[in-house]
Amino acid sequence: MTITAPPAGFGYPDLRPLMSEMTGDEKHSFAATSTLDVLWVLYDQVLSVDPRRLDDPDRDRFLLSKGHGPMAFYSVLAAKGFLDPAELSHFGEFDSRLADRFAREGWAAHTVDGRDHAALHQALTDTHPDRPLAVVAEVETEELS
Repeated sequence: MTITAPPAGFGYPDLRPLMSEMTGDEKHSFAATSTLDVLWVLYDQVLSVDPRRLDDPDRDRFLLSKGHGPMAFYSVLAAKGFLDPAELSHFGEFDSRLADRFAREGWAAHTVDGRDHAALHQALTDTHPDRPLAVVAEVETEELS
């Protein structure tokens, strides 16, 4: 994956237009928007991260644990140069890198029932030499499972 420096001119006012590029999950846009300000402040003023130095061992790490937050998260990442903004319009497509981002990037990835503490523990403590680990905890209401 090639990462370039943030495009000139992307800032906070660009986040909602960037979010509007992602279609297919609009019913969750209000939930995603609820995280937008926090994500912007983190990536703009708090976290020590740079898309040109992804392998920096001293970089900060951030984990988003909000089921309907990816639209805001991806918008901030695009604004800060971690994602190509052109990828946003393919957000809901089956073969989108954003849909299966962990496995496609070589991560060790586990998806588990977020209510199953034993499964969570096993996934979180699984060995994953030389690869980052992503654990996706899916939690739906009982009616939907």
